[in-house]
Amino acid sequence: DEHVCEIFPEKCGLLTSRRMRAVTVRHLVTMTSGVAFKEAGAVLEGDWVKGFLDADVLFEPGSAFDYNSMNSYMLSAIVKRKTGLGLSAYLRPRLFEPLGFADVAWETCPLGTEKGGWGMYVRLEDALKLGLVYLNGGVWHTPQGDVRIFSQEWAQEATAQKTARPETGEGYAYQIWADDARGIYLFNGMFGQYV
Repeated sequence: DEHVCEIFPEKCGLLTSRRMRAVTVRHLVTMTSGVAFKEAGAVLEGDWVKGFLDADVLFEPGSAFDYNSMNSYMLSAIVKRKTGLGLSAYLRPRLFEPLGFADVAWETCPLGTEKGGWGMYVRLEDALKLGLVYLNGGVWHTPQGDVRIFSQEWAQEATAQKTARPETGEGYAYQIWADDARGIYLFNGMFGQYV
Protein backbone atom coordinates (compact mmCIF):
# COMPACT_ATOMS: atom_id res chain seq x y z
CA ASP A 1 0.00 0.00 0.00
CA GLU A 2 3.04 2.28 -0.23
CA HIS A 3 2.61 5.25 -2.55
CA VAL A 4 4.79 5.18 -5.66
CA CYS A 5 5.72 8.86 -5.24
CA GLU A 6 7.08 8.00 -1.77
CA ILE A 7 9.36 5.41 -3.38
CA PHE A 8 10.60 7.84 -6.06
CA PRO A 9 10.29 11.25 -4.31
CA GLU A 10 12.98 12.85 -6.51
CA LYS A 11 10.86 12.14 -9.61
CA CYS A 12 7.67 13.69 -8.21
CA GLY A 13 7.36 17.44 -7.86
CA LEU A 14 4.99 20.35 -7.48
CA LEU A 15 3.28 19.51 -10.76
CA THR A 16 2.69 15.85 -9.89
CA SER A 17 -1.07 15.36 -9.91
CA ARG A 18 -3.16 14.45 -6.88
CA ARG A 19 -4.23 11.23 -8.59
CA MET A 20 -0.63 10.24 -9.31
CA ARG A 21 0.26 10.87 -5.68
CA ALA A 22 -2.53 8.43 -4.77
CA VAL A 23 -1.12 5.55 -6.88
CA THR A 24 0.15 2.69 -4.70
CA VAL A 25 2.09 -0.50 -5.32
CA ARG A 26 -1.21 -2.39 -4.97
CA HIS A 27 -2.69 -0.33 -7.83
CA LEU A 28 0.28 -1.31 -10.01
CA VAL A 29 0.00 -4.98 -9.14
CA THR A 30 -3.75 -5.11 -9.84
CA MET A 31 -3.65 -2.92 -12.98
CA THR A 32 -5.85 -0.30 -11.35
CA SER A 33 -3.46 2.67 -11.38
CA GLY A 34 -5.19 4.43 -14.28
CA VAL A 35 -1.87 5.85 -15.49
CA ALA A 36 -1.98 6.81 -19.17
CA PHE A 37 1.77 6.27 -19.86
CA LYS A 38 1.93 3.03 -21.85
CA GLU A 39 4.50 1.12 -23.89
CA ALA A 40 4.00 3.32 -26.96
CA GLY A 41 4.96 6.41 -24.92
CA ALA A 42 8.09 4.68 -23.65
CA VAL A 43 9.56 4.67 -27.16
CA LEU A 44 10.28 8.40 -26.92
CA GLU A 45 11.11 8.54 -23.20
CA GLY A 46 14.61 7.95 -21.80
CA ASP A 47 13.52 7.80 -18.14
CA TRP A 48 10.48 5.54 -17.96
CA VAL A 49 9.92 6.08 -14.22
CA LYS A 50 9.82 9.85 -14.73
CA GLY A 51 7.58 9.46 -17.81
CA PHE A 52 5.19 7.29 -15.80
CA LEU A 53 5.06 9.67 -12.84
CA ASP A 54 4.55 12.71 -15.09
CA ALA A 55 1.67 11.07 -16.98
CA ASP A 56 -2.06 11.71 -16.72
CA VAL A 57 -4.10 9.41 -14.49
CA LEU A 58 -7.36 8.59 -16.24
CA PHE A 59 -9.45 7.72 -13.15
CA GLU A 60 -9.18 7.52 -9.38
CA PRO A 61 -6.55 4.86 -8.68
CA GLY A 62 -8.18 1.63 -7.55
CA SER A 63 -11.58 2.48 -9.01
CA ALA A 64 -11.26 0.67 -12.37
CA PHE A 65 -9.19 -1.87 -14.29
CA ASP A 66 -6.95 -0.82 -17.18
CA TYR A 67 -4.26 -3.27 -18.31
CA ASN A 68 -0.97 -1.41 -18.68
CA SER A 69 2.38 -3.20 -18.94
CA MET A 70 4.07 -0.05 -17.63
CA ASN A 71 2.54 -0.87 -14.24
CA SER A 72 4.64 -4.05 -14.32
CA TYR A 73 7.69 -2.06 -15.39
CA MET A 74 7.20 0.20 -12.36
CA LEU A 75 7.10 -2.85 -10.09
CA SER A 76 10.46 -3.89 -11.54
CA ALA A 77 11.82 -0.38 -10.93
CA ILE A 78 10.52 -0.55 -7.34
CA VAL A 79 12.32 -3.86 -6.71
CA LYS A 80 15.52 -2.23 -7.98
CA ARG A 81 15.00 0.87 -5.81
CA LYS A 82 14.19 -1.13 -2.66
CA THR A 83 16.82 -3.88 -3.00
CA GLY A 84 19.57 -2.34 -5.13
CA LEU A 85 19.25 -5.37 -7.42
CA GLY A 86 17.69 -5.67 -10.83
CA LEU A 87 14.69 -7.99 -11.05
CA SER A 88 16.73 -10.86 -12.56
CA ALA A 89 19.40 -10.63 -9.85
CA TYR A 90 16.73 -10.41 -7.15
CA LEU A 91 14.77 -13.41 -8.46
CA ARG A 92 17.77 -15.62 -9.26
CA PRO A 93 18.40 -17.00 -5.71
CA ARG A 94 14.75 -16.78 -4.65
CA LEU A 95 13.04 -18.33 -7.69
CA PHE A 96 15.20 -19.19 -10.71
CA GLU A 97 17.86 -21.26 -8.92
CA PRO A 98 15.55 -23.17 -6.54
CA LEU A 99 13.34 -24.12 -9.50
CA GLY A 100 16.33 -25.01 -11.67
CA PHE A 101 15.58 -22.48 -14.42
CA ALA A 102 17.87 -22.51 -17.43
CA ASP A 103 19.29 -19.17 -18.58
CA VAL A 104 16.89 -16.25 -18.23
CA ALA A 105 17.16 -13.14 -20.39
CA TRP A 106 15.17 -9.97 -19.76
CA GLU A 107 15.08 -6.85 -21.90
CA THR A 108 15.75 -3.56 -20.12
CA CYS A 109 14.69 0.06 -20.43
CA PRO A 110 17.19 2.73 -21.57
CA LEU A 111 18.39 3.10 -17.96
CA GLY A 112 18.99 -0.64 -17.47
CA THR A 113 15.92 -1.71 -15.46
CA GLU A 114 14.23 -4.93 -16.57
CA LYS A 115 10.95 -4.23 -18.34
CA GLY A 116 9.01 -6.35 -15.85
CA GLY A 117 5.83 -6.87 -17.86
CA TRP A 118 7.41 -8.07 -21.09
CA GLY A 119 10.69 -8.98 -22.74
CA MET A 120 11.50 -11.98 -20.51
CA TYR A 121 12.83 -15.09 -22.22
CA VAL A 122 12.59 -18.43 -20.41
CA ARG A 123 12.17 -22.01 -21.52
CA LEU A 124 8.67 -23.43 -21.69
CA GLU A 125 9.42 -26.00 -18.98
CA ASP A 126 10.60 -23.23 -16.66
CA ALA A 127 7.35 -21.31 -17.09
CA LEU A 128 5.56 -24.56 -16.27
CA LYS A 129 7.58 -24.87 -13.06
CA LEU A 130 6.32 -21.50 -11.86
CA GLY A 131 2.73 -22.56 -12.58
CA LEU A 132 3.24 -25.78 -10.62
CA VAL A 133 4.61 -23.87 -7.63
CA TYR A 134 1.44 -21.76 -7.56
CA LEU A 135 -0.75 -24.85 -7.92
CA ASN A 136 1.16 -26.44 -5.02
CA GLY A 137 0.58 -23.43 -2.75
CA GLY A 138 4.14 -22.10 -3.01
CA VAL A 139 5.94 -25.46 -2.71
CA TRP A 140 8.33 -26.97 -5.27
CA HIS A 141 8.49 -30.76 -5.07
CA THR A 142 11.95 -32.26 -5.69
CA PRO A 143 13.33 -35.81 -5.31
CA GLN A 144 15.31 -34.51 -2.31
CA GLY A 145 12.19 -33.10 -0.65
CA ASP A 146 9.85 -30.14 -0.77
CA VAL A 147 11.19 -26.60 -1.06
CA ARG A 148 8.99 -23.68 -0.01
CA ILE A 149 9.40 -20.89 -2.56
CA PHE A 150 6.74 -18.58 -1.11
CA SER A 151 3.96 -18.90 1.46
CA GLN A 152 0.65 -20.60 0.82
CA GLU A 153 -1.00 -17.37 1.93
CA TRP A 154 0.82 -15.50 -0.85
CA ALA A 155 -0.17 -18.13 -3.43
CA GLN A 156 -3.82 -17.71 -2.44
CA GLU A 157 -3.73 -13.91 -2.22
CA ALA A 158 -1.84 -13.47 -5.49
CA THR A 159 -4.30 -15.63 -7.44
CA ALA A 160 -7.57 -14.38 -5.90
CA GLN A 161 -9.51 -12.08 -8.21
CA LYS A 162 -9.25 -8.41 -7.22
CA THR A 163 -10.82 -6.64 -10.20
CA ALA A 164 -12.20 -7.30 -13.67
CA ARG A 165 -12.39 -5.83 -17.16
CA PRO A 166 -15.82 -4.21 -17.34
CA GLU A 167 -16.35 -5.04 -21.01
CA THR A 168 -15.55 -8.78 -20.72
CA GLY A 169 -15.65 -9.61 -17.02
CA GLU A 170 -12.16 -11.13 -17.21
CA GLY A 171 -10.79 -11.13 -13.68
CA TYR A 172 -7.37 -10.03 -12.51
CA ALA A 173 -5.38 -10.69 -9.34
CA TYR A 174 -1.72 -9.76 -8.69
CA GLN A 175 -0.22 -9.71 -12.19
CA ILE A 176 -2.22 -12.90 -12.85
CA TRP A 177 -5.54 -13.30 -14.68
CA ALA A 178 -8.05 -14.90 -12.29
CA ASP A 179 -11.64 -16.09 -12.29
CA ASP A 180 -12.75 -16.94 -8.76
CA ALA A 181 -16.19 -18.09 -9.92
CA ARG A 182 -14.60 -20.86 -12.00
CA GLY A 183 -11.65 -21.41 -9.65
CA ILE A 184 -8.99 -20.71 -12.27
CA TYR A 185 -6.05 -18.40 -12.81
CA LEU A 186 -3.71 -17.87 -15.73
CA PHE A 187 -0.30 -16.43 -16.56
CA ASN A 188 -1.01 -14.89 -19.95
CA GLY A 189 2.03 -13.92 -22.00
CA MET A 190 2.26 -12.18 -25.32
CA PHE A 191 1.31 -14.22 -28.41
CA GLY A 192 -0.43 -16.99 -26.46
CA GLN A 193 2.23 -17.91 -23.93
CA TYR A 194 -0.09 -19.38 -21.30
CA VAL A 195 0.49 -21.18 -18.01
